[in-house]
Amino acid sequence: MTDGSDFRDLLKEIIRYKASLQVSTGNGELYDIDAITNGYEITTEFDDSTECVVTIKSNNIGTTYTDYFNKGMRYTDILYVSPDGDGSDGSNWEKAYTTFPAAYTAANDDVNDFTLIYVSPGTFDFVVTGGQAIAKNIEISGAGKGVTIFKNTHATNTHVFSVSKPFTIKDCTIYRMTTSHGLVLTSGCKPTIDNVEFDMVSESAAAGTALSLTSINDGHFTNLEFHGDTTNTIGIDINTSYSNHFKNIEVADCAVGLKIQNAASDDNFFHSVDFHDNTLAVDIDAGNIQHFENVVFIGNTTNIDDEIGDSHWVNIFGQFIVSSLPQDLTGITVADGSSNAYGSYVEIIAAATNDGPFRIVGALIEAEDSGHHAIRLSADNGSTYFYEINIEATAAAGQRVGINLPAGTEYIFNKGVQITAAWKSSNGNSEVNKIWLQRQYMR
Repeated sequence: MTDGSDFRDLLKEIIRYKASLQVSTGNGELYDIDAITNGYEITTEFDDSTECVVTIKSNNIGTTYTDYFNKGMRYTDILYVSPDGDGSDGSNWEKAYTTFPAAYTAANDDVNDFTLIYVSPGTFDFVVTGGQAIAKNIEISGAGKGVTIFKNTHATNTHVFSVSKPFTIKDCTIYRMTTSHGLVLTSGCKPTIDNVEFDMVSESAAAGTALSLTSINDGHFTNLEFHGDTTNTIGIDINTSYSNHFKNIEVADCAVGLKIQNAASDDNFFHSVDFHDNTLAVDIDAGNIQHFENVVFIGNTTNIDDEIGDSHWVNIFGQFIVSSLPQDLTGITVADGSSNAYGSYVEIIAAATNDGPFRIVGALIEAEDSGHHAIRLSADNGSTYFYEINIEATAAAGQRVGINLPAGTEYIFNKGVQITAAWKSSNGNSEVNKIWLQRQYMR
């Protein structure tokens, strides 16, 4: 071995091996090794059970190379930022850089390197034109939401961070100023964002986006809070981005909580999200097949504005109005077929009346004749059906039966879906059966 690349290859193998041992046992200190091998002095040091520092020193050429292992992630360097540091080299808390830009400047920009930057409690104001650009592979680890705070008060600021490289940030607050955005992710960024608060409301109101994704795919966003302004703020803006995962998210007091635009914004996933007190919670302008699961809508002026109508909705909760359709006392007449055969499907709810997600939660049916009856409801005009029930009418005519559809396993339909019904009876001569459906409308 004569150069840094050979040095690094050996180091990678050592760290990979030590990491596997550490993870399997939970005690890396058992495998702490100090040795001199073939002219290379190898020193490993664990400062706890999740982080080790490996140093290789060549006695032949006098070169030293240091690498880091932390929580399953390999780091080529670890830097520290604290207002109490002496600003010398950022190698520990005592020598910490006093500003984040100084630590970022010190981080290596090699495409194969990854730098972890620990940031202490405090408010860190970048005071840079535009915002703090991140064009290196780094992870930022703060001390917690509301404890480590990043902002940019420069007179010409447009954002706090803009990122174009693999990037992780966690345990902090991003605080936007009057005219700025928060975190701007662009092509080349592979983001992991965890336990971050986006404060878009403390400054006077102005247009701004807390989290912006442009040309981003396979990002992971967990445990995030968005607090904005109901006139101006966009919480999350997804543009030309696909297959991103959001989990455990709160979006509050925004003009638009979530905005999805551009036809390439497909298959984004939203799990356990709470939209509350927004002017418009979800705005789907473009893109296909978004996935919403365990989502709560409370106190929003409008819950969902969906221009596409092909999303998947599972376990959607909120205070949604239930209305009876048709909104009259005569109902829709549905005739049966021959004895024990379904008649033709009849429209109960027109597609044009559904401009947002909805579900059918109940029905009121009136059989013309006594006997056995069955009803099917369909969302594709009879090609398939999503609900079927049998009833027994004991009166000669005019008996009404109320039905509650299942909860928890129910279908949630998109805008533009027509609901039809078909009827059959044991005697085959019921021509003026009537149906009303109860629609829960989520818009």
